[in-house]
Amino acid sequence: TGWQEDMTEEEFLQVMNQLDFYPVKAHRHHTTADGSSSFFMKFEQMDGAIGAKRAMKRLKRLKWRWRIKQTVPFFAYARRIDVHRACEDRHEDELSDADSDIDEPIHY
Repeated sequence: TGWQEDMTEEEFLQVMNQLDFYPVKAHRHHTTADGSSSFFMKFEQMDGAIGAKRAMKRLKRLKWRWRIKQTVPFFAYARRIDVHRACEDRHEDELSDADSDIDEPIHY
């Protein structure tokens, strides 16, 4: 967040490449509150925990190096959305029928 309002996706990708970030794609989002731009980046190896952790650690270091305040949003962690349809009474991810952990004895 906080990039210049007229910055394009191509210019943002060039800046990221200079900082040794190599996103596959970037999407620009205009912030009307302060007239700035935000960008969503997609990395090639974000599926695994290692790629995501590496990118977030580098962005955190960059925020510290640029001395951006902790209260200012600079990056955010990606989250998966849990979709439930109105026609479903019980959702597959909430079923506890197959939980085998309950039946196993606890060894201390």
